[in-house]
Amino acid sequence: MILLIVVTLGITLYKGKKASADGRKFVWKTSSEMIIKRPFFGYGYGRFEKEYNLFQAEKIQKRRSFH
Repeated sequence: MILLIVVTLGITLYKGKKASADGRKFVWKTSSEMIIKRPFFGYGYGRFEKEYNLFQAEKIQKRRSFH
């Protein structure tokens, strides 16, 4: 019963702000891919933001060229 309530609430919240939820999901997925790509040494102190923007731009560009 509680699971049904949680699932229903989650779906309702997702549909209510779908663009926001999809944006957050994209950020989490992109960040996860970056962490998997360089799990031990990362991207350097203070460089994650710049590298994230480059990685995201490359990912968007690949998606556009695919369509």
